[in-house]
Amino acid sequence: MLAYSPLAFGLLSGKYRQGAKPAGARLSLWADYFDRYTQGLVPELAHQYCEAAEEHGVDPAQMALAFVLSRPFIDSAIIGVTSIEQLDHCLDAAELKLDKPTLKSIAMLHEQQPNPCP
Repeated sequence: MLAYSPLAFGLLSGKYRQGAKPAGARLSLWADYFDRYTQGLVPELAHQYCEAAEEHGVDPAQMALAFVLSRPFIDSAIIGVTSIEQLDHCLDAAELKLDKPTLKSIAMLHEQQPNPCP
């Protein structure tokens, strides 16, 4: 299986926290293109996942990618980057192994809200 948009248009990178709209970012350029990323509980849950990553000393984007890549049914993930720095950052996630406390935090958030889309 191929994972599409494992960073949820960048939401799981943390760059949109507290309503930020970074210049050139996908949701800044195309805010209404994929409303599933901006409606309902999605922004708040993305924030909670980012907080969980930081509590465990892990970069939010790398945590999301490492989690997706750790699933036994995932063969690859499609990532979208706009710079070589972002590419390098995402590629580093392939070497990250999430520990049990981090995986437990992810599971707890998922159990609280398995489908945040409206």
